[in-house]
Amino acid sequence: MSSPAEAFARDVVADLPPHVLALVRHDHRALEPRLDELLDALGHNGAREIWHKHGTFLDHLLGVWRVLIAWGQPADVCRLGLMHSIYSNSNVRMKVFDAEQGDGRATVRALIGDEAERLVHLFCVIRREELLPFGDLAVPAEGIEVGLIHGAEKVRLSRRELGIFLVVTMADYAEQFFSWQDRLFGMAEGHGARTLWPGDNRPGIWMGLNARLGLRAAACGADPLPPVFARCTAAIDRTDETEARDRYWQVVCDSACPPARAEAELLAVAALNPFIAEPHVLLAQTYVGQERWADAERAAAAALALQAEWATPWDKRVSWEAWVAWTRVLLKAGRERSWPTDALGIISLGEVRPGL
Repeated sequence: MSSPAEAFARDVVADLPPHVLALVRHDHRALEPRLDELLDALGHNGAREIWHKHGTFLDHLLGVWRVLIAWGQPADVCRLGLMHSIYSNSNVRMKVFDAEQGDGRATVRALIGDEAERLVHLFCVIRREELLPFGDLAVPAEGIEVGLIHGAEKVRLSRRELGIFLVVTMADYAEQFFSWQDRLFGMAEGHGARTLWPGDNRPGIWMGLNARLGLRAAACGADPLPPVFARCTAAIDRTDETEARDRYWQVVCDSACPPARAEAELLAVAALNPFIAEPHVLLAQTYVGQERWADAERAAAAALALQAEWATPWDKRVSWEAWVAWTRVLLKAGRERSWPTDALGIISLGEVRPGL
């Protein structure tokens, strides 16, 4: 079976799926009728003021929700994503609502419902590091036991609960990770805890772990599975992932890179890591500059398909919506066999809707 990206690339007339286009347009009512109310509640209780790896905590919560919506997850799972660390958790201090005092949990239940709040609370009180698939990906029929963040007590997660938590963790990691964490944790040359934030903002090395999370979610019988990594059936080697990132970054940073060399490097990147959209975006731009219209159309269509799968950027220098908008510009250029030849023409680009 072909991947969604391959199918999309063949059908170059297609555009974004309706629910993904709604995300781009921030048509929240079509996706979660109460989202504005939920965001207001989070913001008024401090989420806009809390730093989070690539922005504010509110930015992150909305981004994780967006990814889960794009992945077609049930409403309770999407609401879990929207509030996944609001009671703090084993890794971070981001308490927006207090689960131990006052009416904190009751307030959240009133906002998102009993089952979604139960999942949020459970997700916050377990030792999430025990979910990571560093060993056997198989999951016993009775689920697994994990520790709680306070005391020696353990709690049993069913296969369904584990699958949900793995999918939400995939969305969580995809939304937030970039190279600063690699340097912070010593996975790249850096200064550990003295690493300056945000660093150079290049993509991070997180996809290998994310793919393993997907494989374990599949072993749990999670349904629906995220569309990424060929619907959670594929892995990616860390060496390949790192080489792909480094070669991509060399092209990005070399303003004088000749088109032929850029094409060769970006094709190599896409082969090493077929799960990222951004090399295809740069390829499409390389092609329109050479008036290779069919190649540009195919590259932009492949990029747009991958962007629809992820709903968050791998290259986080600009927003996901900005990457999508630029990719649609390139796709339109390939279809219309037209691309500006001067600076004023380039800066006038932007509108892609038919008839405008």
